[in-house]
Amino acid sequence: MKGLIQGDKFNEAQEVFEALMDMDAPPLKPDQKMFHMMIYMYKKSGKYEKARQLFSLMTERGIPQNTVTYNSLMSFETNYKEVANIYDQMQRAGLRPDVVSYALLISAYGKARREEEALAVFEEMLDAGVRPTQKSYNILLDAFAISGMVEQARTVFKSMRRDRWDFAYISMKTSFNYYFY
Repeated sequence: MKGLIQGDKFNEAQEVFEALMDMDAPPLKPDQKMFHMMIYMYKKSGKYEKARQLFSLMTERGIPQNTVTYNSLMSFETNYKEVANIYDQMQRAGLRPDVVSYALLISAYGKARREEEALAVFEEMLDAGVRPTQKSYNILLDAFAISGMVEQARTVFKSMRRDRWDFAYISMKTSFNYYFY
């Protein structure tokens, strides 16, 4: 299935998956990883409702959902409220967000020009002991740069240096200068 999905053979992958799901005694029982591949495929093909249905089907079939499952759903949502809702669902399910979860929520808030919420999520990530990646810093910087929040962006730059993202700092300094000078 992975090869079919990577080769953009979505219909064929869906046929294989559905055949396995319909069999009484399949030679290979669809598991969490297979469901994740299919959710990714539906995202890639723009069939978001199918991805959501598959997410629900996991519960019906007793397939455990994990942080990756929720991150997959958050990754294709465009409305910050929906991303925040999925994030809250994940936490109610007893799952801990990872750096990707936080980055997706920060990005959603940033795109919606809700910089204060983006910063609050970034601080929540730090408080949870999750180390930001270069990408998560860049997402937060983007949110501030788009809105012209120069001082907040400078604070993020300082944090990047403190966290030893010197290379990111150098490359982002060029972007920062582009936005503000």
